[in-house]
Amino acid sequence: MKLFQKNLERFASVENAGSDRAKEIASADHAPGQVSSFDRIIKELEQENLLSSEVTRVKTKVEALCPFDRFLQGLSEEEWRWLAVIELHDEATFEHSLGTYLTAKEKIEHELKPELGEPIRLELGDHDVFYRACLFHDIGKVEIPSEILNHPLDESGWDEKLADCCADAECRAGILDNLAPADRLAIAEAGTAPDALLDYLRSAKVPTKQIIPLKNLLEPAAAAKLSAYALGRSLGRVMMDHEQASRAILEASGRSVEARLVGSHHGYGDNSRKTLDDYPASLSTLRMGNTLIQLSDIQSAFNEYTHPRNYLRGYNADEARCLALGEIIDKTAEGKIIEKYARLWLEVEYGKISHENIEKSQARDALDKVDAFRKAKKD
Repeated sequence: MKLFQKNLERFASVENAGSDRAKEIASADHAPGQVSSFDRIIKELEQENLLSSEVTRVKTKVEALCPFDRFLQGLSEEEWRWLAVIELHDEATFEHSLGTYLTAKEKIEHELKPELGEPIRLELGDHDVFYRACLFHDIGKVEIPSEILNHPLDESGWDEKLADCCADAECRAGILDNLAPADRLAIAEAGTAPDALLDYLRSAKVPTKQIIPLKNLLEPAAAAKLSAYALGRSLGRVMMDHEQASRAILEASGRSVEARLVGSHHGYGDNSRKTLDDYPASLSTLRMGNTLIQLSDIQSAFNEYTHPRNYLRGYNADEARCLALGEIIDKTAEGKIIEKYARLWLEVEYGKISHENIEKSQARDALDKVDAFRKAKKD
């Protein structure tokens, strides 16, 4: 994984971008209900004889980023086409997909091999099915316009955006539309005046990404370009769609196990079951796989603090690791990650943190959360 990060930084200076026309095809407007962007991109690239050259380019790029990787070298031509489409549509998603695979590989082949690697190998025959699910867990993001994937707000700006939206009548109405029924009832009692609404949303810790309408999040030019898209929905709701889109793409290709693994890797479905004992044996490995993909997904996202478009701009590696572990603890508390595996993962990553490098308050708060989580287990 460290080699991947170094190669990523070095490769950024190398001219390896897709052709302008190929990128135009991959980023063309797409509204919900239209023909799948993924199918359309593949078809149009083939029609214009661009797909083969883009696959060759992406193969070169992957080899430079992940040299001598057995699994990646063994990808089928269809899978290379998928990677090319992901990279053309959104480079950050492409890098994150590779990072998620490499993070999972590092854990199950080295750091947590007995605890995680062996159960997966015994159940699935080898690790490649799981690796394929990791690599293509976000392929469904091709169905989401790149303007949404690369929205301008970074992590520190959400609370300010929430305050601005509560003060704006139109945005306030959009927030109310996106709220869960229980929150709507509570707000009906507290009142929907700007200050009252803001106070409730903050005190109840309602996830801001789940309620602010996209039209109030995007730059005006991007919102105008995507006028056919359902911009009243929130970023969180739109991002939830990619999970099932990923599953549909994999299922259509005959990769049913991978489809089941990615189809709930964020736990957007049934979040009420928190332990392996709650699952019948036939689902235990599936649930473990979902958990490991989500752990790798989170860790990879927070490892990408160096990416110029990443919302963790300005955080160092240790601070980013603290934030990742804080996110993992939150998802565990919500029942989306199995606690047994979260604790195994956390102990490995906690040992990599240099506490003297933690300066930003958000990272310190996350580290305190991690310390409390670890202490609760001991007590």
